Amino acid sequence: YAISKLVSDFIKSVHIVEDPGFAHPLLRFNAAPSAEAAYWLSALKALVFDEVITCPEVLALRHRGQQSLIALFDNLAANPSTLLPRSVWAQWEHSETPLRVLSDYLAGLTDLSATRLHRRLIGPGSSIFTPI
Repeated sequence: YAISKLVSDFIKSVHIVEDPGFAHPLLRFNAAPSAEAAYWLSALKALVFDEVITCPEVLALRHRGQQSLIALFDNLAANPSTLLPRSVWAQWEHSETPLRVLSDYLAGLTDLSATRLHRRLIGPGSSIFTPI
């Protein structure tokens, strides 16, 4: 309930601010929160950053995810013709920047699909019998 109330209050505090430096209405008019809402929003962002984003548990998960992606990149780049999906391999073959194709492929994976791919190719518990 508290989060819904905060979001509602932030939305209700928004007003239109005109910037006469622009002629076009899409640039001339902007939405801005009230000064009080901006203060509380800034305080809430700082709290979330300090207590959630930079907590050791989250940073450890982030580091583990980065290491998994680096390992996936290295393994897929070393043997792309046999490890990449056929559609990605076709793009790789015809690209002037194949490592960019690989980067885009990895960036498009969900957390779950990246975790499964890592487990299947590299991670503990991987097996030749794991379904693709």
